[in-house]
Amino acid sequence: FVNKLKDLIPSGGSAGGVGFSFDLQVLPSGITAELTIGLPNVTVGVFSLQNMAFIMRLTIPFDGRPFSAYFAFCTRENPFRLTVMVFAGGGFFGIEINPSGVIMLEAAFEFGGNFAFDIGIASGGASVMAGVYYKLETKTVDGKDVKQSTLEAYFRLSGNLSILGLIHVTLTFELKLTWQDNGKLWGTATIEVEIEILFFSFSVGVTVERQLKGSDSDPTFKDMLPMPAMWTEYCNSFA
Repeated sequence: FVNKLKDLIPSGGSAGGVGFSFDLQVLPSGITAELTIGLPNVTVGVFSLQNMAFIMRLTIPFDGRPFSAYFAFCTRENPFRLTVMVFAGGGFFGIEINPSGVIMLEAAFEFGGNFAFDIGIASGGASVMAGVYYKLETKTVDGKDVKQSTLEAYFRLSGNLSILGLIHVTLTFELKLTWQDNGKLWGTATIEVEIEILFFSFSVGVTVERQLKGSDSDPTFKDMLPMPAMWTEYCNSFA
């Protein structure tokens, strides 16, 4: 897989169908230069590899912080897509370093399937993906550098339906379970529905989050109701 990507990267100054973009920002806080190399799609029979890109970014702050460099293969918002028949997968990888070492590392990989249909008067498709995301970053707390890890498992279901090109319906459901090394564990469920009818469109979204496990610093049940009389009053309110 890596050797195949190496063959797609141009050499000798020839782009070979590869897209380049360069962005330079000069702000009072510092200078940021970013280079993005978009690779062409690869299709061999039922095998398809799409949406590939390399990102390189250099940040030079003016506030005394050390410079940092970021390297990535695709991004979390735009991961690469690997498709074999109806099965699909994807992911990305990124790392940020400075003279003191790694200050951020993140990666995600997912697997699932895509299905599409077209019966003339109606067309659409559905996608089911499950994956895992990991992030390790260094944060400054009370003047000290502290490493924090985040691990996230997710399930995403999306579908779309078009009727005669006049009515379009899109549904997205995502369920995430997130864990941090400080002992916190919480789940998030999100559902979004978007409907377009001729020139009118509207969307509705709902997100629910529940913490399943907290750290020792979180208040306990006893902290919330320290006196028996308070518990009795609470129970009587539902009587």
